[in-house]
Amino acid sequence: MTITEVIRGETLGEKARLVERVRLSRRDALRPFGKVVTDYGRTLMLALPRGVELVDGDVLYQDSDLIILVEIIHPSVVAIRLPDYVTGTDRLIYGMQLGHALGNQHLPVRVVPPGIFRVPVDEPERLLRFLQRSAFADVQVDIVAGEADDPVPNAEAHV
Repeated sequence: MTITEVIRGETLGEKARLVERVRLSRRDALRPFGKVVTDYGRTLMLALPRGVELVDGDVLYQDSDLIILVEIIHPSVVAIRLPDYVTGTDRLIYGMQLGHALGNQHLPVRVVPPGIFRVPVDEPERLLRFLQRSAFADVQVDIVAGEADDPVPNAEAHV
């Protein structure tokens, strides 16, 4: 089934006998094209117009027997703090190297005061393994489950 438009606001509601959901990350919701699978295993091809951003609750398809909804998944955020022993200019260099290493992994990063790197990831354990195997094994890490509303890439960005 190919989906070329989103239905917003009007649904058949309870008249639909089966409700299926397509779970998308925020990043995937900004680029609504390609193959997706519903929670019942139905394969859909999204071919929505450029600039369309899917939001939680959007209806991709509906008829009297079926309704397919969008569900946005909010990934965990890994908060990375630089070691306390790194100070002054060395702290700046360390932070730049960490940001560079995270960027090489194609991870979106937001730096918030006081120098905490917030990295939304679907698999926090994978990022932790990367940090432990790298030169950044001594950073302090906190994982906040399901919090990632940031950083939201701009729709025109290459993500």
